[in-house]
Amino acid sequence: MPDVQPAAGDITEQDVVFECPECGKSLAIDRRGSGLTIACPGCQTLVRVPVPQDVKLRQAVQTLASLAGSESSVEELTDALKLSESRVLELANNLSELTTQRRELEKLRRDQAERMGKLRHEFTAIQESLDRISFILEDTPPE
Repeated sequence: MPDVQPAAGDITEQDVVFECPECGKSLAIDRRGSGLTIACPGCQTLVRVPVPQDVKLRQAVQTLASLAGSESSVEELTDALKLSESRVLELANNLSELTTQRRELEKLRRDQAERMGKLRHEFTAIQESLDRISFILEDTPPE
Protein backbone atom coordinates (compact mmCIF):
# COMPACT_ATOMS: atom_id res chain seq x y z
CA MET A 1 0.00 0.00 0.00
CA PRO A 2 1.35 3.51 -0.83
CA ASP A 3 2.53 5.85 1.88
CA VAL A 4 -0.62 7.71 2.92
CA GLN A 5 0.59 10.26 5.41
CA PRO A 6 4.15 11.59 5.05
CA ALA A 7 5.62 13.91 7.66
CA ALA A 8 4.71 17.57 7.06
CA GLY A 9 8.19 18.40 5.75
CA ASP A 10 8.08 15.54 3.25
CA ILE A 11 5.14 16.86 1.18
CA THR A 12 6.28 17.92 -2.30
CA GLU A 13 4.66 19.22 -5.46
CA GLN A 14 4.53 15.61 -6.63
CA ASP A 15 2.13 14.72 -3.81
CA VAL A 16 -1.66 14.82 -3.92
CA VAL A 17 -2.98 16.51 -0.78
CA PHE A 18 -6.65 15.98 0.08
CA GLU A 19 -9.02 15.47 3.00
CA CYS A 20 -10.94 12.43 4.14
CA PRO A 21 -14.61 13.17 3.36
CA GLU A 22 -15.68 11.34 6.51
CA CYS A 23 -13.42 12.71 9.28
CA GLY A 24 -11.73 15.66 7.53
CA LYS A 25 -8.20 14.40 8.20
CA SER A 26 -5.62 15.86 5.79
CA LEU A 27 -3.92 13.19 3.73
CA ALA A 28 -1.03 13.26 1.26
CA ILE A 29 0.10 10.60 -1.20
CA ASP A 30 2.50 10.52 -4.12
CA ARG A 31 0.83 11.31 -7.48
CA ARG A 32 1.42 7.73 -8.55
CA GLY A 33 -1.31 6.84 -6.05
CA SER A 34 -3.88 8.99 -7.86
CA GLY A 35 -7.10 7.11 -8.43
CA LEU A 36 -6.34 4.41 -5.84
CA THR A 37 -8.67 3.63 -2.96
CA ILE A 38 -6.99 3.79 0.43
CA ALA A 39 -8.07 3.49 4.06
CA CYS A 40 -7.99 6.78 5.98
CA PRO A 41 -5.56 6.37 8.89
CA GLY A 42 -7.89 8.47 11.06
CA CYS A 43 -11.24 6.70 10.63
CA GLN A 44 -10.45 3.70 8.36
CA THR A 45 -13.02 4.89 5.77
CA LEU A 46 -12.13 3.85 2.23
CA VAL A 47 -11.22 7.02 0.32
CA ARG A 48 -10.47 7.40 -3.39
CA VAL A 49 -7.32 9.47 -3.98
CA PRO A 50 -8.26 12.33 -6.33
CA VAL A 51 -6.51 12.67 -9.67
CA PRO A 52 -5.00 16.18 -10.01
CA GLN A 53 -6.55 18.32 -12.75
CA ASP A 54 -3.22 18.97 -14.49
CA VAL A 55 -2.66 15.21 -14.83
CA LYS A 56 -6.14 14.73 -16.29
CA LEU A 57 -5.64 17.64 -18.70
CA ARG A 58 -2.23 16.38 -19.84
CA GLN A 59 -3.57 12.86 -20.40
CA ALA A 60 -6.56 14.16 -22.35
CA VAL A 61 -4.40 16.44 -24.52
CA GLN A 62 -1.99 13.61 -25.30
CA THR A 63 -4.84 11.28 -26.20
CA LEU A 64 -6.57 13.85 -28.38
CA ALA A 65 -3.30 14.93 -29.98
CA SER A 66 -2.56 11.38 -30.99
CA LEU A 67 -6.04 11.15 -32.50
CA ALA A 68 -5.92 14.57 -34.20
CA GLY A 69 -2.37 14.27 -35.52
CA SER A 70 -1.67 17.98 -36.15
CA GLU A 71 -0.06 20.69 -34.03
CA SER A 72 -2.79 23.31 -34.61
CA SER A 73 -5.46 20.86 -33.48
CA VAL A 74 -3.51 20.19 -30.27
CA GLU A 75 -3.55 23.90 -29.40
CA GLU A 76 -7.26 24.18 -30.12
CA LEU A 77 -7.96 21.06 -28.10
CA THR A 78 -5.85 22.35 -25.22
CA ASP A 79 -7.83 25.60 -25.17
CA ALA A 80 -11.11 23.70 -25.28
CA LEU A 81 -9.96 21.42 -22.47
CA LYS A 82 -8.94 24.40 -20.34
CA LEU A 83 -12.40 25.89 -20.78
CA SER A 84 -13.92 22.54 -19.90
CA GLU A 85 -11.66 22.29 -16.87
CA SER A 86 -12.87 25.65 -15.55
CA ARG A 87 -16.48 24.51 -16.01
CA VAL A 88 -15.71 21.26 -14.17
CA LEU A 89 -14.19 23.25 -11.29
CA GLU A 90 -17.27 25.47 -11.20
CA LEU A 91 -19.52 22.42 -11.09
CA ALA A 92 -17.34 20.83 -8.39
CA ASN A 93 -17.73 23.97 -6.28
CA ASN A 94 -21.50 23.88 -6.82
CA LEU A 95 -21.54 20.22 -5.81
CA SER A 96 -19.57 21.05 -2.67
CA GLU A 97 -22.03 23.80 -1.74
CA LEU A 98 -25.01 21.54 -2.42
CA THR A 99 -23.46 18.75 -0.37
CA THR A 100 -23.03 21.15 2.55
CA GLN A 101 -26.63 22.33 2.20
CA ARG A 102 -27.84 18.73 2.07
CA ARG A 103 -26.00 17.87 5.29
CA GLU A 104 -27.53 20.90 6.99
CA LEU A 105 -31.02 20.00 5.76
CA GLU A 106 -30.60 16.38 6.86
CA LYS A 107 -29.59 17.59 10.32
CA LEU A 108 -32.64 19.87 10.46
CA ARG A 109 -34.85 16.95 9.37
CA ARG A 110 -33.41 14.72 12.11
CA ASP A 111 -33.92 17.48 14.70
CA GLN A 112 -37.52 17.99 13.53
CA ALA A 113 -38.21 14.25 13.66
CA GLU A 114 -36.85 14.14 17.21
CA ARG A 115 -39.06 17.08 18.24
CA MET A 116 -42.10 15.44 16.63
CA GLY A 117 -41.39 12.24 18.56
CA LYS A 118 -41.24 14.20 21.83
CA LEU A 119 -44.50 16.00 20.99
CA ARG A 120 -46.18 12.68 20.12
CA HIS A 121 -45.08 11.33 23.51
CA GLU A 122 -46.41 14.42 25.32
CA PHE A 123 -49.75 14.32 23.46
CA THR A 124 -50.11 10.65 24.33
CA ALA A 125 -49.50 11.46 28.01
CA ILE A 126 -52.06 14.30 27.87
CA GLN A 127 -54.64 12.03 26.19
CA GLU A 128 -54.10 9.33 28.81
CA SER A 129 -54.58 11.93 31.57
CA LEU A 130 -57.78 13.21 29.94
CA ASP A 131 -59.07 9.64 29.64
CA ARG A 132 -58.40 9.04 33.37
CA ILE A 133 -60.13 12.30 34.32
CA SER A 134 -63.11 11.38 32.14
CA PHE A 135 -63.30 7.93 33.76
CA ILE A 136 -63.16 9.45 37.25
CA LEU A 137 -65.87 12.00 36.40
CA GLU A 138 -68.13 9.26 35.04
CA ASP A 139 -67.81 7.28 38.30
CA THR A 140 -68.44 10.33 40.49
CA PRO A 141 -72.12 10.64 41.51
CA PRO A 142 -73.73 14.00 40.85
CA GLU A 143 -74.26 16.17 43.90
